[in-house]
Amino acid sequence: MQGELMPYVQGETKVPARDRQVARRAKETYDETRLAGYRVSGGMALAKHAMDETAALDAHRRRLAGDDPLLGMALLDIEAEAIQGAKSTIHRYHDDWNL
Repeated sequence: MQGELMPYVQGETKVPARDRQVARRAKETYDETRLAGYRVSGGMALAKHAMDETAALDAHRRRLAGDDPLLGMALLDIEAEAIQGAKSTIHRYHDDWNL
């Protein structure tokens, strides 16, 4: 049945009257599936970006602190806040898309 519906769903073929209801539902499912894929891809890209930036931030903190443990701890607190902000952003993204 998928082979029969795809030309209708993708708008390649005119839908006969007898198949319009099924084709409409198939199109809705097809569109929802494609959109869900884009949502997932966006979430993965956001997570990758957050991980890359977290690694860069951590390396920057270590360079700045050098051998000073007190400065390292102070900067770690700022780093932790930034990481929590990134995690909140990712969480909101997933909540907004009901993922």
